[in-house]
Amino acid sequence: MNNEFLDEWREDAAMLEDLNEESRRIPSLHAKWLEKFHRYKLLKNRAQYTFQKLYKEKYHYLMGRDEECPDIKIMKNEVPIYLNADEELTEAQARLDLFDTYEKCLEKILNMINNRSFQVKNAIEWKKFESGY
Repeated sequence: MNNEFLDEWREDAAMLEDLNEESRRIPSLHAKWLEKFHRYKLLKNRAQYTFQKLYKEKYHYLMGRDEECPDIKIMKNEVPIYLNADEELTEAQARLDLFDTYEKCLEKILNMINNRSFQVKNAIEWKKFESGY
């Protein structure tokens, strides 16, 4: 995963000492990470479309439906073996998996940001408890 991506979250995840300022920071953090989430979601969708198109092209080629079909005759039940071993498809699948990982990570970050108001509230309650209120 992108180290800059995780380093940036590590900085944003730290809570400020000033809890009032921290509570004001929540909406801007949410907007920032929601934008990243949507950007990576769109990139993942584009990678998915690319993979599906490439898969169809390779399938048609192996089944002999393309103008340039393989010299050897491939049985229909052997096609998945050839498709799974194809370098272009493997690269496209790896790219898709990468974006899927980014998407899951960003979802978790957004959940943490959504729960941050509860964390701020708990910190305020703890300070009240420590001071005797």
